[in-house]
Amino acid sequence: MANMGLPVSLSDWAMLALLAVVGAIASAINAVAGGGSLISFPALVFGFGLPSIPANATNAVSQWPGSLAGGIGFLNLLPSTKRHFKILVGPTIVGSIIGAFLLVSTPARLFSVAVPGLIALATVLLAFQPQIKAWSLGRDHRSSVLQEHSFKCWSVFTEATSGRGWGS
Repeated sequence: MANMGLPVSLSDWAMLALLAVVGAIASAINAVAGGGSLISFPALVFGFGLPSIPANATNAVSQWPGSLAGGIGFLNLLPSTKRHFKILVGPTIVGSIIGAFLLVSTPARLFSVAVPGLIALATVLLAFQPQIKAWSLGRDHRSSVLQEHSFKCWSVFTEATSGRGWGS
C-alpha cells in the first residue's frame, strides 16, 4: 500500500478491491455457515504478506459485519433456541476471554506457527462435523441431554477460544 500522504497507485486500488472481495466472501460464508476465516486469514497472510498477528486483527475486524448480519438474520429463531442460548453463553464468554489472553500473551513467532495448524484443524473439523457429532453422541445416534449439552458446550468453548479470542 502507498505511504500516508503519497498518491495511491492503481495496484493499491486493485489490492483494496481484492481485499474487499475476499472480505465480502468470507463474511457471507460466516453469515450462512461459519468458516469464513478459513479463506480470509490465509489470503491476508499468504496472498497479501501481512504478518500473522496484524492479519489476525484485520481478519477479526473484517468479519464482524457478516457476523452481525447473520445474527440479525437469525434473530427470529431466538425464542425457539433460548434454552440453548442460556447454556452456551457462558462457554462462549469464557472461551473468548481465554482466547484473547492467549492472543496478547503469545509471541508472534509461536502464533505464526500455531495458526496454520489451527486453520488446518478447523478445516478438518468443519468438513467432518456431521460424522464427529454422530460419533461423539454414540453409535445409535441417541444421546442423553447431558451428552448433548457437553458436546455443544465444548464445541462452543473451543471455537470461542480460537475464533473469538485468537480470531483465527
